[in-house]
Amino acid sequence: MTLADEKHGACWTVPGLEVDVHRAVHVLSFLARSIGRPERFGECGFTLRLYDSSGVCKGSVIVTQADHDGAEWIHASITREATMPTYADLARLHEAVFGPQRYAYQVFASADRHVNIHARALHLWGRADGKNLLPDFGQHGTI
Repeated sequence: MTLADEKHGACWTVPGLEVDVHRAVHVLSFLARSIGRPERFGECGFTLRLYDSSGVCKGSVIVTQADHDGAEWIHASITREATMPTYADLARLHEAVFGPQRYAYQVFASADRHVNIHARALHLWGRADGKNLLPDFGQHGTI
């Protein structure tokens, strides 16, 4: 991760990650009393810690990007230490990482392919190019 000082603060970038990290940190700051500085995660990603008013870590966000089957995919997850993240948490994560123009999906894998590393984590997956991979379920006015 590189840190470039600007007139109005710092701007973080992760080479190869098609996410505006500075914007993501700003949008995610509404999820906690305070938010940690982004730290490098893996080959192409970052992580943030979410703190309460007493400075205790109450959760985290991880964002990564990698090639899967010939396309670049972004993965974003949010965890809470004591509770499952809410729908509002997931919606904020989508806004922060994918923005209003890119699609993202929550995946429910078959039982034999399910992976659970953290009991209180929710995940979003979306193509970096924002391409929608699902049919338009609402094209006839209903879902």
